[in-house]
Amino acid sequence: MPQPEMQVLRMAREATWGGGYDAGTDTWKGISVPTGGYGIEPQNTVDRPRKSEGTVQQTRARRTEMPVGGDVRPQVFPSIAQFLMDMFHYRDANGGMYSYVAEWKTPDVESRRHVGIMVDRARIEARTGGELVLTLTCIAKNELGAEDGVTDFTTPTFPTTVSYYFLDAQNAGAWLKYDDVAHATIRGFVIEEMNNLERGPYAGDPPVITSLKPGAQDTTLEITDELLDNDYRRDVRDFRQPSFDAKFVHPTGASIRFQIPLMEADQASESAENIVMTNPRYTARKSGSNDQMTITVEDAS
Repeated sequence: MPQPEMQVLRMAREATWGGGYDAGTDTWKGISVPTGGYGIEPQNTVDRPRKSEGTVQQTRARRTEMPVGGDVRPQVFPSIAQFLMDMFHYRDANGGMYSYVAEWKTPDVESRRHVGIMVDRARIEARTGGELVLTLTCIAKNELGAEDGVTDFTTPTFPTTVSYYFLDAQNAGAWLKYDDVAHATIRGFVIEEMNNLERGPYAGDPPVITSLKPGAQDTTLEITDELLDNDYRRDVRDFRQPSFDAKFVHPTGASIRFQIPLMEADQASESAENIVMTNPRYTARKSGSNDQMTITVEDAS
């Protein structure tokens, strides 16, 4: 019986959507995921029409769609941080996104390949005491197996350092800033970026999507702050437009920074465990030449 720790994921960027691995475009990268952290799989949409034929039992079925998708939760290491951020955040001049191919290996089970992967939604979560958690909700074109020529692959090289942690936003040179003021009382935050992917028609056998197009990009932020800051409530009452800036500095000296230069408050609710905390929620907006969110990845100097 294979252990989940023995499963292996590798990914690469495609040259064309659904085209699979292309050595001229990218190299395979070992992607470390927690147990249960790779969830892309196919499902069948089946039409089972009811007919008046003298029986109450099902007599026919037709598969009409085979959507492929699911969540991937890669650990964010400095060496692959830019690759992971580009998966959901990059847009070209025409609003286009990159697509990806993944291969997933389980000992004693045939490997499977997913092509035409694009990220519909990304969730970036950081909370005190934990890792920087990235969840990518993906849509893919197709799943391929041994009957399609997919074979086992050599286990790739994985990073040897630790991943980013919430602590890395509290060390020297790092910060969590609300409206340009460092807030040591912030206990966590969640950024969600939605790409609103639009599936094209299904065709073929199996019936898979024929296109996948990015839509508008929406960015939201939720903060958890142990300080019952009046500024958060004023943001709602006065419809103010503060900013958010989170910089993580890894022990190696590498860094990753999330900047939202302008955002508008949707609400500022309270939560209570041992103490009362504020949970303001915001929606980011493009302002002049500034994007609604900027992600900056820097290698160790």
